[in-house]
Amino acid sequence: MSRDRTDPTRSTPLTEPAGSPESPPPPGFAELARLAAEIFQAPLASIVLSGWSESWFSAGLPLRGLPEDPYLARTLAAPDVFEVQDVAADRRHGGGDAVLNAAGIRSYAGCALRTAAGEVLGAIAIYRQKTIAMSFNERAVLTALARQGVALAELQSRVSELELVSAAEHLAPSPRGAQDSALADSLLDSAPLAIYYGDTQSDSTYVNPEYRRMLRLAPAQNIDDWPQAVHPEDRARMEQGWADFVRRPCATRFEYRALGDGDTVRYYTEHVVPTEGISGYVGTISDITDLVKTRTLLEAVIGDLQRRETELERVHRELVTASREAGRAEVATNVLHNVGNILNSLNISTNVVTERIRQSCAPGVSRLAALLSEHSAGAGKFLTEDPRGRRVPEYLAALGDQLLSDQREALEELKLLRDNIEHIKDTVMMQQSYAKLCGIAETVEVAALVEDSLRLNASAFERHGVQLKREFGDVPPITVDKHKVLQILVNLVRNAKYACDESGRAHKLITLRIEPSARGVRISVIDNGAGIAPENMQHLFRHGFTTRESGHGFGLHSAALAARELEGTLHAESAGAGAGAAFILELPAAAAAPA
Repeated sequence: MSRDRTDPTRSTPLTEPAGSPESPPPPGFAELARLAAEIFQAPLASIVLSGWSESWFSAGLPLRGLPEDPYLARTLAAPDVFEVQDVAADRRHGGGDAVLNAAGIRSYAGCALRTAAGEVLGAIAIYRQKTIAMSFNERAVLTALARQGVALAELQSRVSELELVSAAEHLAPSPRGAQDSALADSLLDSAPLAIYYGDTQSDSTYVNPEYRRMLRLAPAQNIDDWPQAVHPEDRARMEQGWADFVRRPCATRFEYRALGDGDTVRYYTEHVVPTEGISGYVGTISDITDLVKTRTLLEAVIGDLQRRETELERVHRELVTASREAGRAEVATNVLHNVGNILNSLNISTNVVTERIRQSCAPGVSRLAALLSEHSAGAGKFLTEDPRGRRVPEYLAALGDQLLSDQREALEELKLLRDNIEHIKDTVMMQQSYAKLCGIAETVEVAALVEDSLRLNASAFERHGVQLKREFGDVPPITVDKHKVLQILVNLVRNAKYACDESGRAHKLITLRIEPSARGVRISVIDNGAGIAPENMQHLFRHGFTTRESGHGFGLHSAALAARELEGTLHAESAGAGAGAAFILELPAAAAAPA
């Protein structure tokens, strides 16, 4: 039988039936475990086969059976994917701790390798280092991987058994006689995969019925016509490959396409090995079309998951950028509010001074001077005898009092003008200093940061009648990005002011508390305002969530992101609607400056 094959791949045939403790591990299972780990981005994935003393892991390290795996028994018994979202909180493992102690594993998912007849061959499992619930698509992918594991196990079992039977039948006479020979013939004729044998010395060949069916050979047709069934694009490669095998026989594995019924495309894998002790070879051909389709489906699913992950990363980056900009806008908005309120005060002071000058007694002084000039020749007589002259001293006294009063009011308003202008300068300079230092970590006093956030809201507190209470404990300085901390505090203080307004209370109070914590320092912004409804607590820091009609839902989200970037935490506490709320920011002594 002259056969042309190419592209030999390394492989060693099984020497004992699958399930034998002494037989070598079937090829492909470690690769399948690595594929599962890659798909789910898990540090560890495993495949366990019943009857084998080894398991296959994504790292390629065999462990003996995983007898202490707390979830294996439940996975084998589960009709579908068995999942544990948080192994630390799960109490079903019956005291087993292998999963808990393996590289910080936090979640588990496994699926039984179950045949179409319901026989359980083993299990495939993934172990991840974060608590997570599997999506519908992920469960479907794990189920598909389990089906591929079943197909691989069945294929290895059949190849092992049939290669041994074929070799035993054609290389040596059976010591048990005609009964064993009939059994071997029956097995070869009913085998679900193609089997062939060739003796290079006698040029005799043997093929079983499945071989003729798969390669579309009629009962009387010469078996050398096998290339006609190979796909035209693979035909020359396979003919050349077979010629190479005949010249240098060695264990060889091929994969190629063939033409099935109706010229449909099928995918075959062929394994041929030289026989030992006698010149010749024995080979098997398996139809792996279903496996190829599963692999194609998996590749499509992996591609889709990768595209979705890329899109999620892009959206997350955009949200982070938007939230950062929103945080900067919060600080800038407070600066503008303060400057605007101060400008209103400047305008009022300017109007007061202008009105005072307009109503000044200066014209009266001019008229008095003109009157005295008119009677300059007899000024003494005019002042003592003329009724108008006798009123001049009284007029001058009243004029002096009025001018002194006008002077005092003008000086007071001018002082307010100067103070407000200085306030504007200080506010703008503070904003400029924070803008320049954005992203730069420096060592600062915590109380100074809190006071800066209060100054940026000072006019709003005064306008809305909000009282401030400071409870500043002794804490060490922290090394931090000042702009990020100010962004957080400004958001929290403004929200507290709004909460006090919405409560309708006559007494509005915001308490600022600074105290040491295990992480470093804790800053609490506590109000006696409207409080937080229980159903809103879990949504507070979600992007776009707000309960105010004029809110945009960026403030708390950007504050939470900034706290995370500083390696700190931000959370809220409230006893419910109407009971006030507390927002607690915890920062390490040396927080990270965001890139």
